[in-house]
Amino acid sequence: MVRSLGLLMEIFAILYGVATFFGMRVKYDIKTISFIISEILLTTLINEYNLPTYLFSLSYIIIFIYGLCEYGEGIKESLLNCLLTVVIVVVLQQIFYIVVSFLLGENNEVQKVFLINAGCFAVLWGLMHCEILNKFYNSILKNRRIYIGLLLFVCTCLVVNLLEAKDKSYLSGKDYLQLLYFTGLMIVIVAEWQKTKIETEKRKAEMEINKLYYSAYEELIVLISDRQHDIKNHINTIYSIIYTTNTYEELVDRQKKYCNFVLESNKETQILLSADNPLIAGFLYQKEQEIKRH
Repeated sequence: MVRSLGLLMEIFAILYGVATFFGMRVKYDIKTISFIISEILLTTLINEYNLPTYLFSLSYIIIFIYGLCEYGEGIKESLLNCLLTVVIVVVLQQIFYIVVSFLLGENNEVQKVFLINAGCFAVLWGLMHCEILNKFYNSILKNRRIYIGLLLFVCTCLVVNLLEAKDKSYLSGKDYLQLLYFTGLMIVIVAEWQKTKIETEKRKAEMEINKLYYSAYEELIVLISDRQHDIKNHINTIYSIIYTTNTYEELVDRQKKYCNFVLESNKETQILLSADNPLIAGFLYQKEQEIKRH
């Protein structure tokens, strides 16, 4: 009974670790229940039916699939979450193992397992109420170099383990499983590298376009400044018409004609100012000048 509770505490520690790194709350739905059952079933098959212990590593795939499906994150995010969750659970287990062993000695192994995993669960449950792990997760996720470096480190560890099997005449199930993990991680690394390359080329193209457009936009600013000076002159002219006319009808007629002339000549500026994007405005101005030259 205590052993089963210890296993359950470890599973709950993993659940809260995944949720905490994502900055979410644990959802007790069909996906979470399926995850718990899968972990219990895997552990039971290995412990009770003497399956190879290396199959415990299948738990990593279960954690990855759970994070991918439960929280709707992408492959990159779920993979990083899985790695960090496994690392923090293992680290906490080692810390509590030292503490519990010091308090209980070498006896009561089953009770020690329960206390170790209960301590891990308590720590991760407490960390869920702050954003430390989520901020750490996001900082690695945003820094692509660190993310790829972490994956390469895991791949290197897998390669070292695979090289140990080079003297064998055949590959064991453990070797095939590690080869599967290595292949999957390499696919993710190549995909991330290709994505980085595409984004770099895209940013470079955007910078070239911005250089082209901003030169035209600077000309647009100069044009608007000149037009503002012209508008002041137009207003002074309209005011002075009062002193150059003899009748009210003549005043209205001359002011109307002059105002229409000003509005007509100012259409160019109004069209350019109507553009929401300054780059588009500069581009339109440049094309308009080309049309005038031709």
